[in-house]
Amino acid sequence: MALCLAFVLSLEHLIDNRGRVAVAAAVVVTWAAFLFRYSGLALVGVGVLVVLAPAGPRRAPRRVIDAMNLGLGAMLVPALWMARNRGVDDTLMGNRPPSTDALLPTVKGAFETIGEWIL
Repeated sequence: MALCLAFVLSLEHLIDNRGRVAVAAAVVVTWAAFLFRYSGLALVGVGVLVVLAPAGPRRAPRRVIDAMNLGLGAMLVPALWMARNRGVDDTLMGNRPPSTDALLPTVKGAFETIGEWIL
């Protein structure tokens, strides 16, 4: 959650036309989120879409350049890490044991927990 918040804050600075430093901050936070949890890879797509959205004082060419820099820069460490995994154990995300939990009991447990929180 902290990494997602840091990512949102770096995108806010980027939207406010803060340039290279904001792009670099978003890229580094994306790397950290990816290395912490592979789901951090979703931040790349979200970041590119947010930067491309017409918001703030930036002109369209600047938005496209920032989005390309963010997308390509943010994919550097994940691509290198996946290449490393491929060389080590022939999988992209690393050798992991399968989950012992089935989908429906997991969903049921999540809804039960949310229901407890609401009550």
